[in-house]
Amino acid sequence: MIGYGLCVFSEAGHLKHTNAPFRQWFMMGTYSLVVINAGLCFFGQAIVFRIQYQFRQETRRKLKKMQKEIELALKKKNAAQGGKIV
Repeated sequence: MIGYGLCVFSEAGHLKHTNAPFRQWFMMGTYSLVVINAGLCFFGQAIVFRIQYQFRQETRRKLKKMQKEIELALKKKNAAQGGKIV
């Protein structure tokens, strides 16, 4: 979207310098800025989504590792007590 917006912006600039009617190049330029900003917003949201995804992935790995360590410690404690269930 960013590339498309820049292309439309370039075309609006070309229209301005070729003495096209004000309304034509102004509306095209405004449209191009809207498209560029929308593209930047989508790009920013994609970055936020990626960071959140990676953080959640790391958190899940750490929780699984902690759970395995706790289970192992409980098994060792249970074995040390002679197999008694507490």
